[in-house]
Amino acid sequence: MKQFILALAGVLLLGGSSYACDVCGCSAGGMYTGILPQFSRHFVGTRYYFRHFRTSHPTTDGSKLLSNDVFHSWDVYARFYPHKRVQLFASLPVNYFRQTESGVTMSSFGIGDVQVWANYAILQTADSSKKRVNQTLLAGGGLKMATGESNAYRKGEKLNANMQPGTGSWDMIFNIMYTLRVKGWGFQADANTRITTTNAAGYRFGNRVSGSLRGFYWARFKNWSLLPQLGLTSDYGGKDRNLGAEVAESGGLVTYAGAGIDVYYKRFVTGISAQQPLTHNLGGGLTTPYQRVNAQFTVLF
Repeated sequence: MKQFILALAGVLLLGGSSYACDVCGCSAGGMYTGILPQFSRHFVGTRYYFRHFRTSHPTTDGSKLLSNDVFHSWDVYARFYPHKRVQLFASLPVNYFRQTESGVTMSSFGIGDVQVWANYAILQTADSSKKRVNQTLLAGGGLKMATGESNAYRKGEKLNANMQPGTGSWDMIFNIMYTLRVKGWGFQADANTRITTTNAAGYRFGNRVSGSLRGFYWARFKNWSLLPQLGLTSDYGGKDRNLGAEVAESGGLVTYAGAGIDVYYKRFVTGISAQQPLTHNLGGGLTTPYQRVNAQFTVLF
C-alpha cells in the first residue's frame, strides 16, 4: 500500500432498580476511535465491539444484587470525500445486549442509533515517501439520531435504559484529532464529546467525553502493510437523569490500556484490538469494567 497518511477516522458512539454502568457499554456508551488510512478517499466496512461489566446493586435490606452485563455491537460504516479537505461519515449499528441478575437473564436485540458526521482537515500534509514528517489535524461534528428502539419490554417488564438498543434521544457529537508520523513511526491524540438530550420517556444519559493517546508503527511491504499500536483511552460520563432525578448508579471515569494490530492488503484492511482497564470509578464505585475488544474489516476504494 503506497500513498497514504494514517489518521483518525472519527468518532463512533456505540450507543427499574438496577442500572449497569453506561459509560462504555450500551447504546449511549463509550466512543470508539481508531487509526484508519487518511488519503485512500472512500471506504465501507464493518466493525464489532464487545464490552463486559459487573455491577453490585445495594438493596433496602442491606444486601446486594449482582448483575453481569455483556454488550455486543456490530456496525456498518462508510466514509466519503465530497472535497479533499472534507470527510463525511455514516454508521448503522446493530446491538445485542444481555444482563443476568439473580439467575434471571434479560436481553435485547435490534438496530441502534444511526450516526452521521463530518470532519474538516485544518492541517493536512500530503503523504509522500519523500517526506520525512507527515501530520493531520481534523475537527468536526455531527448527529446521533434516535433510530434505535428505546421502549422495549421483556417478560412484561420494560428494559432498563442501558439495555435498550437505542437511547431515544437526538445527540450532538464533536471531535478533534491530531496525527504525527515521522517515517514509519507515528503518534495520535484525539478528544471527543457527546452532548445528550432527554428522550420521550424522560430519561437523559449524561454527557460524555473521551480522549486517547496512541503510538504506532507502519511497516510497509510489497502489497501489504502492518500497523501495530499501543495506547491509552479514558472515558468519562456524567450522571444520568430519570424524570429529572439523578441516577446514582451511573456515570464515572475509566482508563484503559490497549494494544492492537491492523493488516492492510491492497484495498482491504482487517484488524483487532483489546483494552484492559487500568483505573476506574464507575456507577458510584459499584460497577467493575472488564476487557473490551474491537475488530474491523474495511474495503478502500
